[in-house]
Amino acid sequence: MSITLKRGEIYRIVFPYISDERHKDKPQEKFVLILQGGARFDRHKKVAGLIITSKDYHSEDITVKLDVGIVQALPLVSYVLCFQPHTFDKKLFEGRQPCGQLPFEKMNEIDEKLYIGLCMGLE
Repeated sequence: MSITLKRGEIYRIVFPYISDERHKDKPQEKFVLILQGGARFDRHKKVAGLIITSKDYHSEDITVKLDVGIVQALPLVSYVLCFQPHTFDKKLFEGRQPCGQLPFEKMNEIDEKLYIGLCMGLE
Protein backbone atom coordinates (compact mmCIF):
# COMPACT_ATOMS: atom_id res chain seq x y z
CA MET A 1 0.00 0.00 0.00
CA SER A 2 1.36 3.39 -1.00
CA ILE A 3 0.70 6.39 1.20
CA THR A 4 0.40 9.71 -0.59
CA LEU A 5 1.76 12.58 1.46
CA LYS A 6 1.79 16.15 0.21
CA ARG A 7 4.45 18.76 0.74
CA GLY A 8 3.29 21.27 3.33
CA GLU A 9 0.88 18.94 5.11
CA ILE A 10 1.03 18.73 8.88
CA TYR A 11 0.44 15.45 10.71
CA ARG A 12 0.39 14.47 14.35
CA ILE A 13 2.30 11.21 14.74
CA VAL A 14 3.85 9.13 17.48
CA PHE A 15 7.46 10.29 17.37
CA PRO A 16 9.76 7.25 17.15
CA TYR A 17 13.04 8.91 18.10
CA ILE A 18 13.26 9.46 21.85
CA SER A 19 16.73 10.35 23.11
CA ASP A 20 15.80 10.83 26.78
CA GLU A 21 15.92 7.42 28.49
CA ARG A 22 13.34 8.55 31.07
CA HIS A 23 10.71 8.77 28.33
CA LYS A 24 11.54 5.68 26.25
CA ASP A 25 8.38 3.87 27.42
CA LYS A 26 6.06 6.84 26.87
CA PRO A 27 5.02 7.42 23.27
CA GLN A 28 5.27 11.11 22.42
CA GLU A 29 3.04 12.63 19.81
CA LYS A 30 4.52 15.44 17.77
CA PHE A 31 3.44 17.56 14.84
CA VAL A 32 5.44 16.94 11.66
CA LEU A 33 5.61 19.07 8.52
CA ILE A 34 6.01 17.03 5.31
CA LEU A 35 8.84 18.29 3.08
CA GLN A 36 8.55 15.83 0.20
CA GLY A 37 5.42 15.11 -1.76
CA GLY A 38 4.00 14.25 -5.11
CA ALA A 39 4.23 11.32 -7.49
CA ARG A 40 8.03 11.23 -7.37
CA PHE A 41 7.98 10.23 -3.70
CA ASP A 42 4.88 7.99 -3.62
CA ARG A 43 6.88 4.81 -4.20
CA HIS A 44 9.37 5.54 -1.41
CA LYS A 45 8.90 4.02 2.06
CA LYS A 46 10.27 7.06 3.86
CA VAL A 47 9.64 10.79 3.79
CA ALA A 48 11.56 13.84 5.01
CA GLY A 49 9.90 16.14 7.50
CA LEU A 50 10.43 18.80 10.14
CA ILE A 51 9.24 18.87 13.74
CA ILE A 52 6.83 21.57 14.87
CA THR A 53 6.99 22.64 18.51
CA SER A 54 5.48 25.30 20.75
CA LYS A 55 8.88 25.83 22.39
CA ASP A 56 10.49 29.04 21.15
CA TYR A 57 14.14 28.38 20.32
CA HIS A 58 14.83 32.14 19.92
CA SER A 59 16.55 31.37 16.64
CA GLU A 60 14.65 33.34 14.04
CA ASP A 61 17.23 32.51 11.38
CA ILE A 62 16.59 28.73 11.60
CA THR A 63 12.96 28.47 12.77
CA VAL A 64 9.71 29.61 11.21
CA LYS A 65 6.96 30.96 13.44
CA LEU A 66 3.43 29.70 12.89
CA ASP A 67 0.85 32.04 14.39
CA VAL A 68 -2.28 30.71 16.05
CA GLY A 69 -4.92 30.11 13.39
CA ILE A 70 -2.64 29.20 10.48
CA VAL A 71 -3.57 25.57 11.22
CA GLN A 72 -6.48 24.85 13.56
CA ALA A 73 -4.77 21.84 15.14
CA LEU A 74 -2.01 24.09 16.51
CA PRO A 75 -3.61 25.82 19.52
CA LEU A 76 -0.44 27.74 20.45
CA VAL A 77 2.10 29.82 18.57
CA SER A 78 4.41 27.17 17.13
CA TYR A 79 7.78 26.93 15.43
CA VAL A 80 9.03 24.78 12.58
CA LEU A 81 12.54 23.56 13.41
CA CYS A 82 14.41 24.09 10.13
CA PHE A 83 17.79 22.96 11.42
CA GLN A 84 17.06 19.28 12.05
CA PRO A 85 15.14 17.41 9.34
CA HIS A 86 14.12 13.83 10.07
CA THR A 87 13.44 10.87 7.83
CA PHE A 88 10.21 9.14 8.82
CA ASP A 89 8.92 5.73 7.86
CA LYS A 90 5.62 6.29 6.04
CA LYS A 91 4.01 3.63 8.23
CA LEU A 92 3.91 6.26 11.00
CA PHE A 93 1.33 8.17 8.92
CA GLU A 94 -0.94 5.20 8.12
CA GLY A 95 -4.52 5.80 9.22
CA ARG A 96 -3.84 9.44 10.05
CA GLN A 97 -5.30 12.46 8.33
CA PRO A 98 -3.43 15.72 7.86
CA CYS A 99 -4.16 18.36 10.52
CA GLY A 100 -3.71 21.10 7.97
CA GLN A 101 -1.64 22.43 5.11
CA LEU A 102 0.73 25.38 5.16
CA PRO A 103 0.34 27.98 2.42
CA PHE A 104 2.86 28.22 -0.42
CA GLU A 105 4.33 31.47 0.97
CA LYS A 106 5.01 29.88 4.37
CA MET A 107 6.67 26.88 2.67
CA ASN A 108 8.94 29.29 0.78
CA GLU A 109 9.95 30.82 4.12
CA ILE A 110 10.65 27.33 5.48
CA ASP A 111 12.80 26.54 2.43
CA GLU A 112 14.89 29.67 3.07
CA LYS A 113 15.37 28.84 6.76
CA LEU A 114 16.13 25.20 5.94
CA TYR A 115 18.89 26.37 3.64
CA ILE A 116 20.39 28.40 6.50
CA GLY A 117 19.69 25.72 9.13
CA LEU A 118 21.61 23.12 7.14
CA CYS A 119 24.51 25.52 6.50
CA MET A 120 24.08 25.19 2.78
CA GLY A 121 26.14 27.61 0.76
CA LEU A 122 28.37 28.48 3.69
CA GLU A 123 32.09 27.86 3.82
